[in-house]
Amino acid sequence: MAQLSDFHRDYWNAFQAFAQADMARLPRSLPSYSYMIFRLGIGGAHLAASVLVSKNLVTFYLLIEGKNRDEMYHHLSAHQSEIDTELRETPVWNKSGTSNRARVTVELNVDDLENRYNWPRQHGWIIEKAKIFDS
Repeated sequence: MAQLSDFHRDYWNAFQAFAQADMARLPRSLPSYSYMIFRLGIGGAHLAASVLVSKNLVTFYLLIEGKNRDEMYHHLSAHQSEIDTELRETPVWNKSGTSNRARVTVELNVDDLENRYNWPRQHGWIIEKAKIFDS
């Protein structure tokens, strides 16, 4: 695994402190280079947040993979309009035919990802999306 950059380490440590009470129910992995995974307790599905410094972008997604991918994705896509409305955004729904993965992704464009004063808003956005997918 790649070494965490100072930025990523600081960003995810700040997120962990910010999210401690709100995200207690969702176990988190230790952050990797640019993302953090949240386990849902459902085989083949998890949530993840990532930060892309070069694009000033925070993404949050539900990843579905494995043998039940098609069934889970079909169930979710049947409720796509309700999910989109609850997210208050237009997610990208992607079911790849070439891999055994499907994603529902939302993005938050920010002016300057490295500006620490904006991190609480970004962290709040991640928590908000996680709670929606966790419900």
